[in-house]
Amino acid sequence: VSAFHSVSEYGSGSLAPAGEGDPVVTLEIDASAAGKGFLLPPTQVALREGETVLELLLRVTEAKNLRIETAGGYVEGIGGLYEFDHGDQSGWIYAVNGESAGVSAADYLPKNGDEICWKYVTSYEERGETP
Repeated sequence: VSAFHSVSEYGSGSLAPAGEGDPVVTLEIDASAAGKGFLLPPTQVALREGETVLELLLRVTEAKNLRIETAGGYVEGIGGLYEFDHGDQSGWIYAVNGESAGVSAADYLPKNGDEICWKYVTSYEERGETP
């Protein structure tokens, strides 16, 4: 079952760190493979205690008025760009510090200083996978 998310579900407010020493991650949403560039350029975001990569993405996309659709822990679409829009191998993936996390975004707990990149890919090769 797919779900569209609203600001009221994940809260609003500042994405910036509240003070020096607060945990911060860098988040970016890259749709370059679909010709859309960055939907969110690399941006420092305050990290909330116990927040998963998916919860962080939901909070940031809502604050930036980017529509997002998920099914469970899977991201189907961000900013009007959906899986399969650019072929049967296209969709959204994420990496932490340049490496695949190897687990669902709903399960991964980022740490202070992590760099999280959501990237739209059009082929398995871009994912670093083979079918």
